[in-house]
Amino acid sequence: MLHLAPGYRLYRFDESQWRYTTPDLAFHSICGPEIVLDTVSRAILDGLEHDFADGSDASLLLRQLMDRGVVAGAAEPRTATPSTPILVVGTGPVAEAIEALAPDRVTIVASVPSAGIAAQDHLVVCDSVQRDTAWRAIDAERAQCGATWHRAFMEGDTLVVGPFSSPGGVSYEDYRSRRRAAHPLVQELDRLWAHLDSTSAGAVWAPRSVCAMAAALILQDLDAYDIGARTPGSALEHTIDPDGAHRTHPVLALPESGRR
Repeated sequence: MLHLAPGYRLYRFDESQWRYTTPDLAFHSICGPEIVLDTVSRAILDGLEHDFADGSDASLLLRQLMDRGVVAGAAEPRTATPSTPILVVGTGPVAEAIEALAPDRVTIVASVPSAGIAAQDHLVVCDSVQRDTAWRAIDAERAQCGATWHRAFMEGDTLVVGPFSSPGGVSYEDYRSRRRAAHPLVQELDRLWAHLDSTSAGAVWAPRSVCAMAAALILQDLDAYDIGARTPGSALEHTIDPDGAHRTHPVLALPESGRR
């Protein structure tokens, strides 16, 4: 089945002339016999199988559009809404927003279950501060069972999301090691994390609209993972300011020797 590639648009401009636009809104003309343009465009826009004879005008036009990346030859697989259960550890507006977006899949608990987390399908930890020691323990356990987990926490007045950790991807251990390696005062950073580990006090959460953005980013990764698609947050840290300004920072996995 034919379909337009993501971000492209195809429309009739005039008799015997069509336009297609690229994702960055560059405009391109397609000229030719009206019957050919109409036949090919209908096949693309209606998502039809095509049986254009090899060497025909319709076949040649379709091949040109496919070579330019405008048209793909098979539609993206349509999948049911992901149904994998999600265990959210923690309370607060991010956890509540995740539950609101996927109420049939989400269970919220205040702390990691005493039986452990190996049996959980997806784990999401929401805390108003970074809990380094606890998260290193979770990371090690999740690595053993080969499953996934995601994180959201506050740093100052900024909401931090991820990176999303899945088998073979960036772990929390990678993330913390990268942060330590880049920080000019690593001993002070370690002392801060130790302080956050030792206190039950948390920080003030970001506005609920910002927390909803974080929840959407988390679910986007979990849903993409479930259907075997690329997970956008698997090598990214997201930071969202109180005004909603959103930035991403690449995070690469470290070799074993680089983790500390």
